[in-house]
Amino acid sequence: MSYTYNMNQGIKTAPGSEAHKLLHKSKLISSRFTRFLVVGAGNSIINFAVLNFVFYELHQGKIISSIIATTCAIAFSFTLNRSFVFQDKSRPLGKFVRFAFISAGGVLLIQTSIYAVSIMALQSFITSSLVVINLSNLIASFVVMFWNYNGYRLIVFYESRHADKTLEGGDKSSAAEAEINEAA
Repeated sequence: MSYTYNMNQGIKTAPGSEAHKLLHKSKLISSRFTRFLVVGAGNSIINFAVLNFVFYELHQGKIISSIIATTCAIAFSFTLNRSFVFQDKSRPLGKFVRFAFISAGGVLLIQTSIYAVSIMALQSFITSSLVVINLSNLIASFVVMFWNYNGYRLIVFYESRHADKTLEGGDKSSAAEAEINEAA
């Protein structure tokens, strides 16, 4: 039986074994999730910058400022999630519609609710609007991050899941090609 030595992990596994599949799948997931976190950090910077600009410079209300900031962040997020995180090049319009639906659901159902509740809770003991809107936005963004990642992974960029399945049980040439693409 031949073995594959994974230099990154220092683990020797037999190709096709459950250990090999699990190791490879964890590498794909952690790599994709790491890219998602990097994009999320950039997305948060844009969200915070636009939020503060709209609130302090354009003198809009807290909720309106949050909605405008989130809309800008969604456009940025789609571009980078599609090209960098999930490395998906197919049907951009269809993907954007699903992406916007998942993002809007996260904003309307989760982020806005948590943001509003956080503002009410924080205003009772923090007097600075700057701290209240930014801390509320941070809390809401953290919670909605889990909604978005799973929605994008399972609904928007679902072809990436099919590539993972090819690695689990598909032919070796497809698995090797997917491995090269994932590493790039």
